[in-house]
Amino acid sequence: MQLYGHLPFTVVIRAKVNITPIANATIELGIGVAATTAAPTDGAFYRWAPDGTFRCVINNNGVETTSAALAAPAINNEHIFEIDVVEDNVFFTLDDVVIATVPVPATQAYPVNNGRQTLFARTFNGGTSPATAPQLAIGQVNIVQEDLNQNKLWKEILVSLGRGFYNKPITPYTQTANHANSTDPASATLSNTAAGYTTLGGRYQFAAVVGAATDYALFAFQIPATYQLNLSGIRITSLLTGAAIAGTATVLDWSLGLNASAVSLATAESPPATYAPRRIPLGMQGFPLVAPNGPLQIGDAPPDIVCNFDPPLIVDGGRFVHVIVEIPVGTATASQVFRGDVQLNGYFE
Repeated sequence: MQLYGHLPFTVVIRAKVNITPIANATIELGIGVAATTAAPTDGAFYRWAPDGTFRCVINNNGVETTSAALAAPAINNEHIFEIDVVEDNVFFTLDDVVIATVPVPATQAYPVNNGRQTLFARTFNGGTSPATAPQLAIGQVNIVQEDLNQNKLWKEILVSLGRGFYNKPITPYTQTANHANSTDPASATLSNTAAGYTTLGGRYQFAAVVGAATDYALFAFQIPATYQLNLSGIRITSLLTGAAIAGTATVLDWSLGLNASAVSLATAESPPATYAPRRIPLGMQGFPLVAPNGPLQIGDAPPDIVCNFDPPLIVDGGRFVHVIVEIPVGTATASQVFRGDVQLNGYFE
């Protein structure tokens, strides 16, 4: 969930609990960054605390600011928990009544540190078992980010926020393509089960191989969790380096693999444990043994493959997008190398 600092952000959760705050039991509900039983490191949430209190909490980079102790919600009844985040305050509402306003401390710039928050809910026990095991049941969840009508397409807004496909949408926000400054790409080891490159396209090269009906995972990029890649196009350029075509023509058969649960193109389709890639054919490029002007030489290149996708292709968070090449015809000519570029277009949402 993306927060726009200057505009309100609202989370509404319908939920119920089975306990009032008791010793050795914790329940937390809201938005934030939380793992195991450690205190959240960011967020805004309700807390049924093991010290017997019910409080509303904001957390900026591990620094908590809490409300006073409040009357806990009645147990075993559905309640509407609402959190409204603005620049300098967070309003906590229970059943349409504001029960706490937690101001942002003067030393902090915003209620939370991370501009992208995750909905979370958890229960856990302390060192000994509580008198009653805590339970949290969640019904409907609504999340609203208010925004202005900027007369832009949604994809244009996302790109303006740094969500273009060319940089990772999470820290350290590095380049996604294999394209280092003034550097030739390292030669990929072609494999059906391992990635030649773990980037979202970019420069590539690989040594000529014997033709076979084998899909090679030339590129395999894992989409960061909580994001989707909207893939709107691809361009593939290939050319010959190292040695001229001799003995056997070469054919490059290109395709995309979408939403695989692992790097290997041999991943079995066995939901919900594993998911095979959804393959999309893109086209072929040929390096003929006898071209119109004689055998192909170093630097010769077939036409680029250009594909546009409307609507865009979607790859979900945690899944892989593969750029696949099969070489059904070819020979392992010594020193013969194929080099090129794979450019993908799109944005993260």
